[in-house]
Amino acid sequence: AVKVYRIGNSSYRRLPAYALDELRRETSIHNFTGLIVAWTRREHTLLGRLAEAGVRVPRPFTHRRNVLVMEYLGDREGPAPRLTEAGLDDPAEAWALVRDQIRRLTRTARLVHGDLSPYNTLWFEGGPALIDVAQAISIEHPAAYPLLERDLTNFAAFFRRLGVEAETEDLLQEAATLTRDPDPPGDP
Repeated sequence: AVKVYRIGNSSYRRLPAYALDELRRETSIHNFTGLIVAWTRREHTLLGRLAEAGVRVPRPFTHRRNVLVMEYLGDREGPAPRLTEAGLDDPAEAWALVRDQIRRLTRTARLVHGDLSPYNTLWFEGGPALIDVAQAISIEHPAAYPLLERDLTNFAAFFRRLGVEAETEDLLQEAATLTRDPDPPGDP
């Protein structure tokens, strides 16, 4: 698969503030081309890190400027469907598989996706595959816990609509031990 990032002011405006802080180390925030090139490199690097941690993501192959080449998740008929379009046979099992990927993401890779939802999760060969990872941040980043909470809320709402008792409290408790959050849920 080939992903091409548009170079321009509108692309820059969609980058999350916490990610811009990290990109500032590589280039000026006023250099739109430089930001997008750094963003492309960042996604390539993060995909590799996640794959090494056992998270199901498209394997990155190469990148150049604003173009990222990665594994194609799909078949001859088309790309793997987004989780929202997958027509899951067993939503409870799918939720368990998603939870496993989130655990690998936070515990093994020590990252928080930052924009994880059923819309940027593909259903490929019987399991979830995470995509659009460039905005992922370290589990230790001050913004990590609130972003993980939002990501989990998005997933839980989706699976609850499918009739699954989608609890997230245990994942949040685990993550709280890995983050700098001074007031994890359940603490007085």
